Amino acid sequence: MERRSLGTSSGWRARTLAAALAVGALLAGCSGPYRSEERYPGEGPDTGPRIWQVARAWDASLAARAWRDGFFPLDPLVRLPAGGWRSAADRRAYERQDLVFRSDPAFTVPSVPGTVRWADGRTLELPVMPAVEAYRALAPGGGRGAGRGTGPGAGRGGEGSLVVTRAELGELAVRTSRGPARVPAWQFTVAGYDTPLVRVAVDPSPVPKAPIGPAGPSASALSLVSVSADGRVLTLSAGHGACDGGARVDVLEGIDAVVLEAGAEPARRGGSGNCPAVLLHQTVEVTLASPLAGRTPVDAHTGGPVAMPGIRAR
Repeated sequence: MERRSLGTSSGWRARTLAAALAVGALLAGCSGPYRSEERYPGEGPDTGPRIWQVARAWDASLAARAWRDGFFPLDPLVRLPAGGWRSAADRRAYERQDLVFRSDPAFTVPSVPGTVRWADGRTLELPVMPAVEAYRALAPGGGRGAGRGTGPGAGRGGEGSLVVTRAELGELAVRTSRGPARVPAWQFTVAGYDTPLVRVAVDPSPVPKAPIGPAGPSASALSLVSVSADGRVLTLSAGHGACDGGARVDVLEGIDAVVLEAGAEPARRGGSGNCPAVLLHQTVEVTLASPLAGRTPVDAHTGGPVAMPGIRAR
């Protein structure tokens, strides 16, 4: 696979990822950090390839600072009981939000202040959501009510329901954009399980406003699925057409941001010429030259942080 340069600056690390399903291939490019004064000769901040425009906009921006200072979890906000659901019936009950809560005083605890504590000693005070609110947001479609049981004493635990018997406020270890942290979390005891169903009890910080506008009116087809433990491998979901050669992700690494641009490989020869207008999704693994750490993963199309679990992009 040939290397493709994304620019002439010797600053940003740039490379192109051509993905097969669930596999990404790394193509190394330039190295070293990029700063905005190292632009292309004769070009302004709004010219050149889109990925470079976005990189320049994020460089030393207020948005990058807000990302570094906020609470942005890289792990899911919900932790299932150890080992997961024991039966297909329990899994289906969880997925359809069929959770029933038996009366418990802890369920009515009002919102209280909470503290996110990072390993380096930094802290951030955030309001803790009431247990009932966290309970309603437990299942995959969280936020729309949790089945038949949406309050103290609701429901009797009918056949096929998950019965929650207790809610207790504790902590959960979560990886964030600022490193590992201890985060307030509601621990729900589920009948028949030795370990609780846990939901982070504080909302992520507001996503910073992008310092650059979107490339167009269409929605982005790129989202972040997970980040490896060492911060070097990003697993993304990228969209592509039915008749092209598959998804591709271009990467530009800098001091404040890692800019990701979804694209498609050229169509393979021998096609029928009749291409349905459908969007397909493909899993892509991107290996970074340096750990993501406090840098913002940015979607080149939207100009803002890449959509990720638990964090709503602007």
